[in-house]
Amino acid sequence: VWSIAIQVAKHLGAYVVTTASARDAERVQALGADEYIDYASQDFTAVLAHAPVGLVLDTQGGEITERSLQVVRKGGTVVSVAGTPEPTLTDRMGSGRLMRMVLGLMSLRLRRKAARLGVTYRFLFIQSDREGLQRIAQMVDDGAVRPVVGQVLPPEQTPQALEAVVSGQARGKVLVRWSSRTA
Repeated sequence: VWSIAIQVAKHLGAYVVTTASARDAERVQALGADEYIDYASQDFTAVLAHAPVGLVLDTQGGEITERSLQVVRKGGTVVSVAGTPEPTLTDRMGSGRLMRMVLGLMSLRLRRKAARLGVTYRFLFIQSDREGLQRIAQMVDDGAVRPVVGQVLPPEQTPQALEAVVSGQARGKVLVRWSSRTA
């Protein structure tokens, strides 16, 4: 998520600050990040305390989502792909009132904190749609976004490919090449 998000944000003209490990510093800067904060040695809330940002894309959830609310300037937004869903998610899912109430209670504290700070919290339910995929494909075709490929493995190493993805150790996309033909 983060590698594409950095590139799309830069393509749209944003100044991008991201958290990363020291070993990934060069990678995120090569993708377009203007600054990186080493999450192992720096507290991003302290680093950004005097220079709040307009938008945070949270991919971690939990306490990171709550702490992200503190670094967004008034009127800004925290968008989370891993945080607590909002009750409005039920509208897109077609769920009933009970689920809406459950999600409302689950996210109440977070939404109240955001409101107290004058920021907006949004949960991003990732759902593929033709138009969005076409826009990303066009950015790839134009060279504005490049998928980061970490490994290309033969079919007999599919279990290792899955393990790399599930364990979180993969750096970039893990591909299984089923044919020796190239496009």
